[in-house]
Amino acid sequence: MRNFFLFCLLPAAALLVCAGCRTAVTTEGKPCYGLSRSEQEELIEIARASLLRPNKIVTPEETVRIRTNEPEIDIRYNGDQSGKAKITWDLPQRKIAVIFADDLLDEHTRRLMVEVTPKETEVIHNYRPENSESPTLRSRRPRSSRSSGSR
Repeated sequence: MRNFFLFCLLPAAALLVCAGCRTAVTTEGKPCYGLSRSEQEELIEIARASLLRPNKIVTPEETVRIRTNEPEIDIRYNGDQSGKAKITWDLPQRKIAVIFADDLLDEHTRRLMVEVTPKETEVIHNYRPENSESPTLRSRRPRSSRSSGSR
């Protein structure tokens, strides 16, 4: 009897452990399964590989940063392991993001896009316009003795 109990308990425990590996998320009020940490890391490696192929998207300096730096990852689910994942590297001159859409784990149905956003340098102009005084202010000025003389 004891062996039978252990025999039934072992598969139940295995199911609980496996279920704990998946991330439960809620989308539109419905529960669904998200990507596990290892699946997220797999997407990051796919994104890296797509950017590091010989192309004109990234410079050699950016390639080094993409290889060594961890990106930001933002996932919006619309079902079990499907939705939109955005993996972004914040580089000195621009942001480069690889976007996965649809079924995130199925290489045949997911879509992959690259988004490059240049960083704008903020310039603050601190100057006074040429005509900073209004005509009403000029007319109210007291006249000096030089200008009050007759011509």
